[in-house]
Amino acid sequence: MNFQTLTVTALVAGFFAAGVVAQTPAAQPAAPSASAVAAGRAAVNADKEKLSRDKAMRADPAVIKADQAQLDADQKKLKADRAQLHSEKKQIKADRKKAKEERSQATAEKKARDAEKKKQKAENRKAKAEKAQPQPAQNPASAPAAR
Repeated sequence: MNFQTLTVTALVAGFFAAGVVAQTPAAQPAAPSASAVAAGRAAVNADKEKLSRDKAMRADPAVIKADQAQLDADQKKLKADRAQLHSEKKQIKADRKKAKEERSQATAEKKARDAEKKKQKAENRKAKAEKAQPQPAQNPASAPAAR
């Protein structure tokens, strides 16, 4: 036999062996015990009973009325919370606008002060320049006499 035939034969034998092992009783799960089945059924019955009680309770007009009242109260609270949040947002926006106006007013005042200082400095320089210019002699003794 050549190598390929041996490989195929080995694969086929392995496949059949795996099938036989899978069908053995040891590989299958054990049947559940009667007590486990009874416990499972009891749990299912308890769940069914609880669901039927809950359904009956939900159908009770008093419960429906109480649920509706709670829902209405929750909606009113939500509406009030939203209104409060809205007013807080408006207040924050107004505060920001006021702060911006105050900053712009302070900037305008600073610019006005700076312009006034600049004007004063210019006047001071002009006055200083006028003082520094030589004045024509007004004293007759210092002026050369026409002889």
